[in-house]
Amino acid sequence: MTKLLFINRRSYITEVGNTSVVIVDASKESDWSADAYITRLLSDIDSNKTLLISMTNSGLIKSLLEKEDVQRDDCSRSVFKLTDAYLSFPDEEKRGAALVVNEVLSRFGLEMINESYDKESTLVEALLADLSQEAIKASVDRLPGMAEAISNLEIAQAKFRQTSADYQEAKIKKDKKLTASELRVILIELLNKLVVYLRAMREAQPEVYGAFADRVAQAIKENNEKVRTRNNRKKEVEEA
Repeated sequence: MTKLLFINRRSYITEVGNTSVVIVDASKESDWSADAYITRLLSDIDSNKTLLISMTNSGLIKSLLEKEDVQRDDCSRSVFKLTDAYLSFPDEEKRGAALVVNEVLSRFGLEMINESYDKESTLVEALLADLSQEAIKASVDRLPGMAEAISNLEIAQAKFRQTSADYQEAKIKKDKKLTASELRVILIELLNKLVVYLRAMREAQPEVYGAFADRVAQAIKENNEKVRTRNNRKKEVEEA
C-alpha cells in the first residue's frame, strides 16, 4: 500500500496539471455518485485542471489551428482542381457531370480560402451542404475520386471547427482574472483535501476507496519524486 502524501508545493504548473489529469482519469473508473463530498471535490479538481491546461496550451491550440487551416485549404484546392480536370475530359457524361459540380463551386470560388477563419468556415460548410443535395450528388458520383475529395474536405472542416472552438474557449478562459500560478495553488489545495479524505476512507471502506486511493498515492509519489530530484540537482549546482 503506497502512503498517501500531500503533493509537493514546489511542483511546477505543468506537474500539478499532469498529476491532476492522472487522478481525474483514475476517478472515472469508479462510480462516486453515492459520495457527494468526493463527487464535488473531483468535479472541482477536474474543472480547475481543464482551465489550467487550456491556459498553458492556448498557444499550442493556435498552432494546431493554423496547420488545420492549411490542410482544409489543400482539400478545397483538390475539389476545385479535380473538377477542372473533368471539365476537359473527353467523356461527355463525365464532362457534363463536372459542369453541374462546377456550377456549385463557381458560386463560392477558390478565393474563399483567403477569407478569415470564420468566414471561410461558413463558406466551406455552405459549399458542402450544396454538394450534398441529391441532384448534385448524382453528378458527384459519376466522377471517380470526387466523392472522396469532398469527404476529405468535410473531415478537414469538422476538425478545424472543433479546434477553433477549443481555441476560442481557451482564449475566454485565459482572459479571466485567475492566472496559471493561482490555479496551480488552488489545485494543490484541492488535491491535498482529496488526500486527507482518502486517508480516512481507505481505512474505513477499503473495498470502495482502496484502489482509487492507491492510484492517487502513486500519482503524487511520482510527482514528488520528480520535484525532489530537480531540487537535489539544483542544490548540487549551488554547492559546486
